[in-house]
Amino acid sequence: MKWHGFSSLTPRTKSNPFQISIVICLLSSLFLRYGLIDFESGDFKFHLSAWYDFIVNNGYFYALKHRFSNYTPAYLYLLIFSSALPKIVAIKLISIIFDFVCAFFVYKIVRLKYPEGMAPIFAALLTLFSPTVVINGSFWGQSDVIYTTGLLACIYFLLTKRKNYGFFAFGLASCRPYS
Repeated sequence: MKWHGFSSLTPRTKSNPFQISIVICLLSSLFLRYGLIDFESGDFKFHLSAWYDFIVNNGYFYALKHRFSNYTPAYLYLLIFSSALPKIVAIKLISIIFDFVCAFFVYKIVRLKYPEGMAPIFAALLTLFSPTVVINGSFWGQSDVIYTTGLLACIYFLLTKRKNYGFFAFGLASCRPYS
């Protein structure tokens, strides 16, 4: 097989304005979240920040032998993995990533009902720009979107008859923080 260089990676057709507008919307959603990342909510100041500090000061995974948080280990693992980043970015980036994964599963579920047309794309974009989604994760630093994403993934996998993945996703959704 002959290698054609990097020219084979470039699109063979011109991008249409709709594709460009989707990319602009996704980037706008990301910039919106970036603009909110510096806000420190009460939960951030009194809980999330302290948990991050405890993890860093007590040996990352070794910190888990102590009861210092009312969140499940699943979230704390994600916090450990992101702890190389600045504190506020590490905490909020987890939710921001799951905002996009959540929108992806909204897209996939709506695509099952409407295989043609733009409804799935609009549904995903509505999810990304929903004030409750944006405020909860990017502004407050809350992790509710993680568990919502697990439920949406479960629904998608069950609708597509992939039960094992659905049960795994339900397990993720069941890892809710303690109240």
